[in-house]
Amino acid sequence: ENCAPSSQCSGVDIVQRLRDVLLVHGHIHQFRAYMSISETVASSRTIAFRSELQLSGVSLIDVPHIGRKNVVDLTVIGKFLTKYLQTGHKSFL
Repeated sequence: ENCAPSSQCSGVDIVQRLRDVLLVHGHIHQFRAYMSISETVASSRTIAFRSELQLSGVSLIDVPHIGRKNVVDLTVIGKFLTKYLQTGHKSFL
């Protein structure tokens, strides 16, 4: 929610750069982007960007803010904790 993409980069470019950086740390099992999709202005640029992310294998998770701050942050923290408790080891990141 705090990382606006550059208008000069496509969703495909951003995903590829992230993959290049992260693959040195191990395999990527899930690639998710948490955002308030329902509150985003549906311009042709944002629609194309979301499509590029999805076509690159990113799962888009809609997390509406409902007038509150840090909703996405708390959702991601909750997902990490849940996954850690389910797996019981440190290799889930």
